[in-house]
Order: sequence, then structure tokens, then C-alpha cells
Amino acid sequence: MKFKGTIPPEIIQAIKSNRCILFVGSGLSAKVARTNGKKLPLWGAFLNELLDYAKSKNAIFWNGPEEIEDTIKKGNYLLAAQELQECISLGEFSEFLNSIFRDRKVIPTTTHKNVFKIPFRAILTTNYDSLLEGAYALTHEGQVPVKFTQEDLKTISSPLRNEDFFLFKIHGDIDRPESIVLGSRSYNQILFRTPEYLHFLETLFTTHTVLFVGFSGNDIDMDFVIDRLSTIYSRTLNKHYILLPNNKFNLTEKRRLLLDKRLEVIDYEADSNHSEVDNFFDALNELQTNSSEQDIKPKPRKRNFDFKSDIFIISSKNFHDKYENVITKTLSKFKHIESQMWFIGLDSIKDYEDLNRNIERSDNVVMFFDSEVLKMKEIESLFELITLREIDEKIKIIPIAIVSDPIRLPVFIRRRMIFMEELNEENLTNILKSYKI
Repeated sequence: MKFKGTIPPEIIQAIKSNRCILFVGSGLSAKVARTNGKKLPLWGAFLNELLDYAKSKNAIFWNGPEEIEDTIKKGNYLLAAQELQECISLGEFSEFLNSIFRDRKVIPTTTHKNVFKIPFRAILTTNYDSLLEGAYALTHEGQVPVKFTQEDLKTISSPLRNEDFFLFKIHGDIDRPESIVLGSRSYNQILFRTPEYLHFLETLFTTHTVLFVGFSGNDIDMDFVIDRLSTIYSRTLNKHYILLPNNKFNLTEKRRLLLDKRLEVIDYEADSNHSEVDNFFDALNELQTNSSEQDIKPKPRKRNFDFKSDIFIISSKNFHDKYENVITKTLSKFKHIESQMWFIGLDSIKDYEDLNRNIERSDNVVMFFDSEVLKMKEIESLFELITLREIDEKIKIIPIAIVSDPIRLPVFIRRRMIFMEELNEENLTNILKSYKI
């Protein structure tokens, strides 16, 4: 199946230039089942299992296990983790990790293997398991990847100094239990007391494009990196991306992520198996394999009239049939407009990739709102896509309403809306000139 979301051309360009880093979170392994039938745990479940294990070892808790259980329920995972880490020995913690991640049924999934179809510069992961290492061996004739943890940075030069692919276990590796980062103290120590680690992350985020996959959007692991580094890489031209289920964030939240943290959301349609994640990697592989340098080169931002422009038009079919001639004649007066592309529903395009490609080519998007266009099932997701591109100064949106009150539209776009009863060449020409397209 085809991926139904949008893959920004900047990601493809970064892959082709060996500047794309994949950052893998625990969600990528969350559907792997163990012998007992349980899936590999995310943060809350992991700590609850560790609490049960500590109780089975007759661990001595500072004020009883009930308070740790309450702390986990409140979502204060790092505090709970620190308490649990101090209750058991390193050997016992290693035994616990092995009981989960070395279960005989814990093997790489198709998703893990699909990752290695794409020539990422490197892969970073917060996961303790060895599923990525196993997938690498399965897809590379039994070879094992070059692998580092934060402990290695104290004694070696940065892995970024050469061009070889590497796997970086950012919070430690099950093969080296002493390297595991778990509690709040461990998190703070590696960032604030290990300058080599901080410098490595700073360099990586300011010189590469990072793609986050397997995160929920509000993970402790992701926040740990993004919140502390975004003030550094936001001063550069770099932007990073996160693949998330649709409706995880609303448009305002996506806007703040883009403006404040230079993190753009790539939405996908969620189902129980998150099968669109595999479709995403398939589409990413196909695009980076088939695209030429010319296809993926981002268009420069336009600052004057000395350029050729593409315009993308969104409307209902009824509006298209009624006003196509008026709009075509009007656009012909603008000599710098090189082409126009019209979207009147999914039936008007070949596939989502064709839609995405047309939007990427466009400098201006004119949206004609009537009573019919608001009934198009894909209009909301399409509107989100072009809105985020306008926030990033990639396109300009010109909203025109042929209805008195398109109430389903966001407030910020209604404030800019141009209302009219009828469209003709004269008023459309004046509108386009006022927007300086």
C-alpha cells in the first residue's frame, strides 16, 4: 500500500547527501511479543515490571513500594526509575533487563528490517534492546553494526568524524548494563556532567537532519534531547521531523513545535498495528532511490518578482466547473506564473504522492471555499499540510470564500478570509495583486 502522508523533500535530500539521522524510540518495538504474551513495555509498563521484580527480590524501599507505584501512576517516570534503581544491585538490574529483552521470541520485526532499506547516516536509539542490531545482521549478510554508547565518548573521538554508518545507543545497551541510563540522576549526569556527550549531540543536531520514529510526541526520552538542544539548533537552518499518528497534535501544537523547536510533524493514519509506519519506510526508500538531485532540491524562498511561479488551486468540483475559465484568464495576466495545478478531490489526482509533489512545487495556494469544498473528507488534512508550509515560509495561502461563514475553518484563517458573492476577473486580479504573488 502507498503511504498516505507527505514526505518532505528535505528528508530525501538529506538522505541523498548522507546527512539524515534516524532516531528510534520504543514505539518501534512496542508490538514485539514475549513468550508470556506481553508486548515489550513502554515507560510505564517497564517501571511497573521493574517494581514487581524489585519486590520479588525483597528490595528495601525508602518508604514502601506503594509510593513508587503511585509515582508511576502520576507519570513521574524518572523519579520512580531513580528510586527503583537505588533499590536493586547492578547485577539484579541486568538480570531484569535480560528477562525482558533476551526473551527467545523477541526478534526483529519487518519494521526493524525496513529501516535498513534506507541509507541513513546513522541510527540513534533510546532503546535498550538489540532488535536494531539483529535487523542489521539479517539485512547485511550477518554483519554486525558499529555500535557506541554514551560511555564510549569519554575515550574515543566522535563517531561523526568518519563516514561509516554507526548505531548509537543513547541511553545505554543491554550488553553493557553499567551504561544504562534510567533515573533522573542518570539523565542529568550524562547531559550536564559529560561534555563529550553534549558536544556530540550538539554537532549532530546542527549538521544533520534528524527523523524521529517510534515516539509518541511527549516522550521523556525525546523531550530530554529536544528541550535541551532546540535552543542550539533553532539558530541554524536545520529542521527536524517526527513521524506521528494523525490527530496526535492539533494545528496550534504543530505550529509551536515548528516555530519553537524546529520540529515538523509528519502525520500518518493510525491503525491497531501502525501499518502505515512500514508504508512510510517503503515510500521513503522508493523516493530516495528514484529521485534525482533536481527532483529533491528544495525551492528557494522568493523575495522579488524576478521568478517563475507555480500556483496550486483548491476548490470543489462545482466551483471548478463554474469558474475555471475566469481563473485561467485571470492567471494568464500574470506573466511570472508558470503553471497552475487544480485539486478538486482525490479523484483529480493519481495518488497522494502526486498531490504532495504538486504542493511542494507551488509557491502560492489559492483556496476557494464554498459550501461544497468543506464536505471534502481530505480537506482538513490538506489544509493542515499547506498551513505548516506557510508557517515555514515555503508557500503563501490566499483564502477566498464564496460562502458567508465557513465556520469549520480555524480562526486565524477566517480573520484573513476574503469574502465575495461572485468571482470575476477584475476582483480576482485585485486580490492576487494585493497578495503580491
